[in-house]
Amino acid sequence: MPDDIPRIEINLDVLRGNLSVRLQHLSDILKIAAISSRVVDDSQFNAYSTFMEFNVAPAAKLDLCQAKEFFYQWCLTNNFRDSVEHCGIFLEECNLVCELLKARSNNKIKAENIKDIYGKNKDKFHKRNFPDKINYLRKEYSVSSVLEEHILSLNRTRNCLVHRGGVVGAMDANEAGVLEIKYRAFQLSIQSVNGGEEVVIDEPMTVGTKTESNAFMKLTDFKKEFKTGEKIKFSPKEHPKTICTFWLFGNDIHQSMCKAFDLGAEAKSPLGTP
Repeated sequence: MPDDIPRIEINLDVLRGNLSVRLQHLSDILKIAAISSRVVDDSQFNAYSTFMEFNVAPAAKLDLCQAKEFFYQWCLTNNFRDSVEHCGIFLEECNLVCELLKARSNNKIKAENIKDIYGKNKDKFHKRNFPDKINYLRKEYSVSSVLEEHILSLNRTRNCLVHRGGVVGAMDANEAGVLEIKYRAFQLSIQSVNGGEEVVIDEPMTVGTKTESNAFMKLTDFKKEFKTGEKIKFSPKEHPKTICTFWLFGNDIHQSMCKAFDLGAEAKSPLGTP
């Protein structure tokens, strides 16, 4: 290819990696929130103020314990919301790459197609809602994931948090009046080498067994439910499940794109613009 022809290099590993980095940063931020909420004491809390502080309801000010509880739950909730939105950004990046790959001919793409892909087509996809973006990728490019149901349940939860303050409404719930959140994440278990009951390990603990046992990790589906009128509340255990679900989803989409466009193991495709 002549040197004077502009080149575009598509690397699906980077596309997937960007999602992983965003999710990792959310975990790191939440770690800081957990540590800081533990170490602050009454004297620090009561002494702190900003210049020209303005209290709009001084009689309703939170004490330290209340503030810690509200703060950590606020961090968990907003961290969850951001993870869904990062997934939305990932879907938009995937669509852009799919359009480029679809428009190629002999590893070249016309300049006018580039203009449409980065212009009106990109804006049109951006305006689609989250479920429509997933449906479009599946129908238009055969790019999909076995975790779509899980991801859509997380998006419904995000919509409830953003639009209804986390109080489950009729539009969030299923026919049974329940908002169901689905996760897929790794679960640690131990089991005797001779078989027997499988013991799930979901927190630090000392396990005593009379026989030799094996520890193993496996992917497991988890569910959490909130009834109509109930306020969504997360525990620290839900965060890694959310992150893992989106990470697995990103891997699924990555593999699906490689298959749909016959990219092979390297998942790279150089494009030239004639």
